Amino acid sequence: MTDMSSFISSTISPKTLTTVIFGANCDFSSVTTWSAAFNNQSSLTTLTFDSSVSFASVTTMSNMLTSSPLNITSYDNLLIRAAATNTNTVTLSANQSQYSNAPSAAATARATLVSAGWTITDAGGI
Repeated sequence: MTDMSSFISSTISPKTLTTVIFGANCDFSSVTTWSAAFNNQSSLTTLTFDSSVSFASVTTMSNMLTSSPLNITSYDNLLIRAAATNTNTVTLSANQSQYSNAPSAAATARATLVSAGWTITDAGGI
């Protein structure tokens, strides 16, 4: 699978999904797009990826988390995993998610991604 677009469609109703956990057995190393994967999941606060997950092939995360208010820990960890495994230029949309302000691993990861050419739309640091 290379496309996680609309993994959990914005049309799923009711939008009561609060938690998604991807364990060590999930191989995303060839996934190129996460566009709209969790778009408009207004109750989604926890998104967990195992520490072995790779985003190396990802080229777009546009609208991945639009209107999905991840908790700070989940969003921090997403930024950290992305920075550790991806060198592509990517667009990430997470307009209702906030990351931990510097000094933090998440703020460093976000800065690394932006300097690598990423375009990140989020709710800023807290």
